[in-house]
Amino acid sequence: MVSKREPGIPVSFMDRFKEGEWWQKGNELLNLQNINACPSYYKGTVKAWVEELTTFIYLLPKDWEGIYEEYFHVATGGNGNRELKFYRNEEGYLRLKGIGEIYLKIAGTGEPLDYKILNHIGQGLSEQAEELFYSYVEYAGMDAEGKKRWIESIEKNIRKDMADKDLSDEGNMEFIQEQVFPNLSDDAKVVIAWGNTQQGSPVVMKSKQRILELWEKEQPSGTLYQLTADGLPKDNLGVHPLWG
Repeated sequence: MVSKREPGIPVSFMDRFKEGEWWQKGNELLNLQNINACPSYYKGTVKAWVEELTTFIYLLPKDWEGIYEEYFHVATGGNGNRELKFYRNEEGYLRLKGIGEIYLKIAGTGEPLDYKILNHIGQGLSEQAEELFYSYVEYAGMDAEGKKRWIESIEKNIRKDMADKDLSDEGNMEFIQEQVFPNLSDDAKVVIAWGNTQQGSPVVMKSKQRILELWEKEQPSGTLYQLTADGLPKDNLGVHPLWG
């Protein structure tokens, strides 16, 4: 017998699983037409449904075997719609079957991104998680050229967002201003070195300008030395002056 539910309270897959009578007409445990789509009782998004269902499978594989065996015999959709497109790997991460790429991996080009920048990117992507999920499903079905354009589009959006935000490290700036520049010995030499991998970033250029302004304020008559890599080809042929 199906247990009574409180009206207006969302029902999860686990709730419905515990109720029993899984294939009660109009209240089936899984969508009979398409296992990847939400069943009638589930009021969340498709993304939330996939996450919840794959979590159940990951944690209770034996229970899932019994459910799926029954489902396969009562399902009305074609063979393609009876197979779940998503799974969780050994570490528990959500993956799309047949696709080797990690969902979305962000890394710096030429130099690692610091935590503050990565955290900002992560927060922005989390706010767009639903859109990215559906976008990635589309990406998985693209050909090589389509995937290339998709990645370029994501990269362009991230770069634009980064250019609009001031992510300079205030802690480092304060340390330079309060501990480094005012306390230099007479024979000290200060060398500022930066590469060219982010020379087009307004945020990076602003940080450079702030460092130079701090130097002029604290050491107006001092000599400042600089290493750059302005002439280094972008294919990284040659020796970077900061390498050693």
